[in-house]
Amino acid sequence: MDERSRRDPAGFVRRVAALAVLGYAYMLGVLLMTLGVAAGCLWLIFRFPNGATIKLGLVAGLTCAGMAWSILRALWVRTGKPEAVPLTTAEAPELFALIADMGRRTDSPPFDEVQLTGDYNAAVVQVPRLGVFGWYRSYLLIGVPLMVSLSREELAAVLAHEFGHLSRSHGRSGTWLYRVRRTWESTMDNFARNPPGKLALLLTGFLGWFWPRFNAGAFVLSRAQEYEADATAARATSPAALAGALQRLVVDGPLLDERLWARVLLLANDSAEPPGDVYHRLSEGLRAGPDSEDSARWLRAGFLIATGNSDTHPSLTDRLRALGQLETALPDGQPPVSLAPPFGSRAITLLGDRQDEFIGRLNRQWAEHVREAWRARHTEAQELKSRLGGLAETPDRPLSVDELWQRAEVKLKLENDAAAVPLLEQILALRPDHALANLVRGRHWLESDDARGVEFLERAMRSDPTVTGPACQLLFGHYARTGQRERQREIEDRLEKFGELQAAAQRERDNVTTVDTFLPATLSEEQLQTLRDAVAAETAVVRAHLARKEVQIFPENPCHVLAVFVKWPLLKSVTQTTNQELVDRILGRLQFSGYLMVFIAADNLKALGQKLAEQPDSLVYERTGPPPA
Repeated sequence: MDERSRRDPAGFVRRVAALAVLGYAYMLGVLLMTLGVAAGCLWLIFRFPNGATIKLGLVAGLTCAGMAWSILRALWVRTGKPEAVPLTTAEAPELFALIADMGRRTDSPPFDEVQLTGDYNAAVVQVPRLGVFGWYRSYLLIGVPLMVSLSREELAAVLAHEFGHLSRSHGRSGTWLYRVRRTWESTMDNFARNPPGKLALLLTGFLGWFWPRFNAGAFVLSRAQEYEADATAARATSPAALAGALQRLVVDGPLLDERLWARVLLLANDSAEPPGDVYHRLSEGLRAGPDSEDSARWLRAGFLIATGNSDTHPSLTDRLRALGQLETALPDGQPPVSLAPPFGSRAITLLGDRQDEFIGRLNRQWAEHVREAWRARHTEAQELKSRLGGLAETPDRPLSVDELWQRAEVKLKLENDAAAVPLLEQILALRPDHALANLVRGRHWLESDDARGVEFLERAMRSDPTVTGPACQLLFGHYARTGQRERQREIEDRLEKFGELQAAAQRERDNVTTVDTFLPATLSEEQLQTLRDAVAAETAVVRAHLARKEVQIFPENPCHVLAVFVKWPLLKSVTQTTNQELVDRILGRLQFSGYLMVFIAADNLKALGQKLAEQPDSLVYERTGPPPA
């Protein structure tokens, strides 16, 4: 598809635009048809009222009305107004002067509102008032961390890039398709969250054909538009300014995410209230910059990561090459090891004397937004500290491997991988094939792209194939950051094969019948007690039997099955929903790390429950008191 767009770019845009129009027309046509049929049924009932017309009208009318409601619910893209700090020209005249200047230079339309955010980003957000049918309200969002990180010239280039997506000089079709793709993405997300059901088969069938084709074409255009927006920004400012901003983004972005925010979140371990100066803290960290080792690694990774098939944004090297700045950035053909400081004053000075006031608003807004989650995290941290104290090692009683792993898990939750390393080393000395310890140890090495982590991850996958997914994701990221493209392709193949195997394993575990072979359960005594407590909380349960289904795929990841026998009060109305709610309550009380199927041994599952009850040592709970009244 990329080749077709290069051979005939104008024709390609027309074909994708025609698909977009077809999508709109079909959705609107189905919606009008269902509403029309519903209205016609209502008219029929009132015009010819008799038993037949009333029955026909109600059935057909309600069916079509339900289908229309499903369509409207999915089409109504609920993209609300961004939550940030709104700015006016009077409050930040220098910033608005820069915005107006970049708007003129890029020939882009004005914005309805400019807002400051806490993100390391600048973005144009267009909120459709009519869902998938458009009528957009435009917002320009500028992140305070970005303004601290970049110089004025670099911020101007970034803003010009964003404005370039809306530039009238690029033609209405390209700009319109850029907006339409984003809106359709939200619409498809709505369908995924709220499936329209059997009533809307006409709709789902069409979308199954339409969306992959439209998205593939719009994806190609999106990548091309990134280059166009870069070219617009380079003309409006300078290629050097945009190149400097792009390089700074690949260093200060990880600095913010992996270092500065991590330090802020650790404060919840000791403080029940979120800090009131979070963006001042982040700003100080950005001004100080990363240490030389982190800076060199992140910058090198930025130059080595290649454009992938799923990336709408081209890689740093591709963008610099298109700007004619790659040779300047790589004078000796090798990735640089350091980043020059911002040229000129930082962009945060565009806020003038009121910058502390604006950042203070963001601080208060952030603290209010996270307060409930922060307090919950603080409470969890106190529980974890208490648990850590209960797992202390004494000279006369060294900790077992399982206890050491429990301590390591607490350290990982309270702090980070580095804090757990001494415990991981102890575990691996005692049990070299411990899958999770190998996984975390390998992850820690690869955080600094130390190749020693590769062997730990490979050992983790050999010990427990079920960790293949997260381990391969870590390996893929490492190979991408270090420019090992052949190894990336190998990992992609492994992930694809693992995905197929994982799906087959899930099907094997989802299908439990009386012809299966069952073995004794392999839960620890602590897990069994948790399970007994969860079952005992239901007064209708009289006994429960636990066994393990023999599986062929990932046998080291056991599939446990729990049959629950119940006796409801005589006058209680029992339905399938009643039984399912009981199962859901039991599962909700469990923190089960493996696969566990729970079912009520009644109706068509009675025989399966009886087979589990016949297994030796399967009884895990039996009520000793009187049955429920």
